[in-house]
Amino acid sequence: MAAVSRAARKIRPGLKISAAVFGSYPGCRNSVAQDWPEWIKAGHLDFVCPMDYTAKDGEFAALVRSQIKLVAGRVPLYPGIGATATGIAMKADQVFGADACRPIARRAGLHDL
Repeated sequence: MAAVSRAARKIRPGLKISAAVFGSYPGCRNSVAQDWPEWIKAGHLDFVCPMDYTAKDGEFAALVRSQIKLVAGRVPLYPGIGATATGIAMKADQVFGADACRPIARRAGLHDL
């Protein structure tokens, strides 16, 4: 990640770098070598998009709560809901309604959700 970040910024200064990462940390560090909280701490990412693909509001909310702590306000956090991800078929009211993440995200300052 460090090499990619440096090279991209050298080619295009001011470029915003993000990553769509596995949401469950630290499991993803070991399973797919994504240590995205460390990438954030090192300044390699300007925002992060965890793939929090679940149709269960409670599970989604737990992931987001954990990610908010991991990011610690260093960069914007944009959780992905994966409405049609493999094995997930969310109903419209789950996607657009009062899912469990919205109040959590708003309290944390993630107003774009």
